Amino acid sequence: MYDSLEGPVKGWSHVAAQLERFPLIALNPLKYAVDERSMTEDEAFAGKRVFRTVLVRKLSNWGQQHANGIEPVFF
Repeated sequence: MYDSLEGPVKGWSHVAAQLERFPLIALNPLKYAVDERSMTEDEAFAGKRVFRTVLVRKLSNWGQQHANGIEPVFF
């Protein structure tokens, strides 16, 4: 669960931004996004907002091996 008041995060996604560099992804490119599109309300958690994304580590070459990621923001 993500609580933006307790532990904010930021992130990036080369997959969502540069799809042509990742021709073999299995899911919709938005599934790899690391931004507000990743926030959804989940009834399994009493309707709380949940951060959901798929993280990718590119192994085929050295270019942009970290395809996307999440970074904590420290106060």
